[in-house]
Amino acid sequence: MSDINEKFEQLIDRFTKWAEKQDDIRGAFIIGSRARKDIPGDEWSDLDLPIITSDPDRYINDTRWLHNIGKHYLTFLEKTPNDEGIERRVLFEGGLDVDFPITPLSVFNNHTLNDDDLLMLYRGFRILVDKDDRLAAIGENLPDKPRPNHPSPAEFDNCVNDFFYHAVLAVKKFKRGELFYAKSVCDSYMKRLLLSMISWHARAKHGLDYDVWHDSRFFERWANFEFVDGLGKAYATYSAEDFPRALRETISLFRLAAIKTAEILVYNYPDEGDKYSVGLIEEYLTRKY
Repeated sequence: MSDINEKFEQLIDRFTKWAEKQDDIRGAFIIGSRARKDIPGDEWSDLDLPIITSDPDRYINDTRWLHNIGKHYLTFLEKTPNDEGIERRVLFEGGLDVDFPITPLSVFNNHTLNDDDLLMLYRGFRILVDKDDRLAAIGENLPDKPRPNHPSPAEFDNCVNDFFYHAVLAVKKFKRGELFYAKSVCDSYMKRLLLSMISWHARAKHGLDYDVWHDSRFFERWANFEFVDGLGKAYATYSAEDFPRALRETISLFRLAAIKTAEILVYNYPDEGDKYSVGLIEEYLTRKY
């Protein structure tokens, strides 16, 4: 066991012993990389440790409880990835970073597992505290693993239209002199749409069971090399001179992924909208005023 893994296990042991004595904590478990069966956590992995409690305010609005687990240097609140809850993120001594999603007991009792929940649990979870045997029951009664679907023609068309609409928007902001905003659209919003298209292409090419993970995780492992390589040119430095180049590269990469996906799935590619949008973009970029 590496030194960092041993330190995490010591932290987990301290947390578990403390949590068992807290009446309001009804359950706690590990998800994510440190519970995962495939591609398990390494020295760079954090610890995802949801807490199920009848007193969520104690963990959201106060930080004194953290001293029972270890010395910490940073802590803040953030929405959970699904935007449905709150998690406290903590940097403990030794560089141990821990996410504590805080789940009210009432919410947990009434929550129905969705496909994202099931995929997370199928990758692995480790129960630490289970005072009411709720977590054990979930683990013993997991339904069949959900199978992903290809995007529908409407979803595919919506993604392409969304992308080119925002490409035009980015140029308008750029021409107004709002470089930060324009760059954010190109290098954040449009890149998320590009990621979706590349993941659709991967499953269209390799089959629905091909693992594209979530939220860009392990992108370099599952995405086609031409897309990974193309991203090296698709980000802009913070300069008015570089923005047009990066935008054009982003558009070319998205178009390549979208056309290849459409060919495999036998969908229509909205070529007219692409050409019109790119024509506007080039017109705006070449204006001298």
